[in-house]
Amino acid sequence: MNIMPTEKKKGSWFSRGKLLLTGEYMVLHGATALALPLRYGQGLEWNGYRSRGGADHAGRTLEWSTFVREKEWLKAVFGITADGYVLKSSSHEERSGFLLEVLNAAAGLADTSLPAGKAESSVGFDMGWGFGSSSTLISNIAWMFDINPFALHFAVSRGSGYDIACARSDKPITYRLKYGRDPWAEAADKARGKKPGDTRDRAPDEDRGWEPVAAGGREPDEGRSREPDEAMGHEPGEPGKSAGSEFPLPVYSSVVFNPSFAGCLYFAYTGRKQDSARSVASFLSHPGRQDAPPDATDQGAPPDATGQGTTPGATGRGAPPRDPSEAASNTQYRQEAFSAPAGITGIVSRVTDITSRVLEADNVDVFTDLLREHDRVIAPLVAEVHPQESQFRGFPGYVKPLGAWGGDFVMIVWKEGRDKLKEALKQKGVDTIFSWDELIVSANGKK
Repeated sequence: MNIMPTEKKKGSWFSRGKLLLTGEYMVLHGATALALPLRYGQGLEWNGYRSRGGADHAGRTLEWSTFVREKEWLKAVFGITADGYVLKSSSHEERSGFLLEVLNAAAGLADTSLPAGKAESSVGFDMGWGFGSSSTLISNIAWMFDINPFALHFAVSRGSGYDIACARSDKPITYRLKYGRDPWAEAADKARGKKPGDTRDRAPDEDRGWEPVAAGGREPDEGRSREPDEAMGHEPGEPGKSAGSEFPLPVYSSVVFNPSFAGCLYFAYTGRKQDSARSVASFLSHPGRQDAPPDATDQGAPPDATGQGTTPGATGRGAPPRDPSEAASNTQYRQEAFSAPAGITGIVSRVTDITSRVLEADNVDVFTDLLREHDRVIAPLVAEVHPQESQFRGFPGYVKPLGAWGGDFVMIVWKEGRDKLKEALKQKGVDTIFSWDELIVSANGKK
């Protein structure tokens, strides 16, 4: 019987954007964070075939288009070789760099069947808003390759991965990192060094008692914590404790969080795009950290790779994956980046406790006091100035940074109605505002 060298395929996926309400920075050290999936996200349509290896790779291409708010933003053509993807042409070579990095990392995690044909990505939000253009892309590409999205994330980024969990959730989530014996580092090495013609290696979620998140953004057995190291015999490290030779393992669960005072909560774009990857690097390199690794973000990380955000590890030059010998040193660097400085355990515990109390807050004043306490705890470890002391100095409502301090979106607690809020924000040069219901996917089933 003759086996066809290609298999026609198509797929349609959608991944949600994200905002981080509590636990910014500290989530890297094991604190429990509260994250909010958004109504806005990124879709991916793929219509093509899978190239099944060997000589069949010759001449195969993946034609990629990215549209941002219905306007064409990037067109690129990637050739498929025995070593993965190579950039053949692009309307913006620098923007193609991160996309190429993710595709090749995905190829290293997948079997020999690499997607070819045509792919169209549609981003439903402004790229400067910090809603997760990078994480939603990674989630969608993981679907296209049928691989674990967290393995792909940790292969190209040293962020916590909470945004990947949000990408596939229809409810707010709590998220933290445990530490195990290097499954993500192993996956990252494979992603950087393995060739598509190699014998298939198992993705990090297979045969481990953890079901990958299902297509369509819904999680199997909702409400249960996902612990990808279950049934593997790992002995995770304690939160706030140095990970040493261990590596981050995401644990997350959907939660009920649709506060009765949601009408007092608004989200505003500061007008300043914050590079989350560099913000993480800055935090990890802060003088207060006794084990801060060297900042490697200037080793070729693109300023805005594919338009899907900036991620350490991307070459930004349309280059193929790094040599496998580099992967080992990069793995060690990532391990160090996730380790915690001495004395941080108490801060991690306080942030986790505040997250729990935020979920239980039954009035807006208690909620606001908890946000203030949260930010006071984190402030000494962050190089950036709190927005209430900079752009929003003198502003009567409370302003909560969401994710990296110093840019992107903030949440505003405001009791006097939207019209007065618009007037007050106009004086601060802010004109992009969303209400809670306009932006957040809540636990009440609203989409």
